[in-house]
Amino acid sequence: MYLYLRESEKKTEATEFFKAAFLDYNARARLGLSRQEAETASRALGPYGKPGFVDIPAHFSISHSGRFLVCIFSDAEVGLDAEDLAMRRAQDARRMANGAAEDDVCARYLRIARRCFRADERRVVLEAADRGYDALTALFFLIWTRKEAYVKYTGRGLGAGLGGFSVLDSGLGVFFGVAHTRPALALSYCCGAERAIEEAIFL
Repeated sequence: MYLYLRESEKKTEATEFFKAAFLDYNARARLGLSRQEAETASRALGPYGKPGFVDIPAHFSISHSGRFLVCIFSDAEVGLDAEDLAMRRAQDARRMANGAAEDDVCARYLRIARRCFRADERRVVLEAADRGYDALTALFFLIWTRKEAYVKYTGRGLGAGLGGFSVLDSGLGVFFGVAHTRPALALSYCCGAERAIEEAIFL
């Protein structure tokens, strides 16, 4: 399993980034595709709209947040989500500079948690809020990226709803991993069994 990253605020670079990442993965995973075959590999949508390759033993998941483009490739189903924490915290700092109290900014995250998190997730986020903004946002985005990674892994997408399951519940039968590639990037991945990222590649 390989993780690919690029720092860019241009979402239009996503297609070129994905192609470059897959060319690299093709070589590292020894898929045996020629450059032309890799560049023109057919993709299709699964039953719930999850993109995948046709007749190629590779799975992927893509995320874009702020200035980061991120993609993961694996030989088994995988889901990935990333959040640019520097961007989120800069937005919050602007709100506070414009007169919002830190408690008001924290309350915004708690409202999202009440709407999108299950009871056990809401409880730990509330406990983190008692320790202040930094503790709250660190835990909030860990849970958020895990939830998005899970719905990408299953292929159900956000339409399945985020409040119907908990990423703190081992009963999901999946493995959640994190990748600490940049201090300001929250990144979680989800797969069916415990798997480590072999390498993080910056393109």
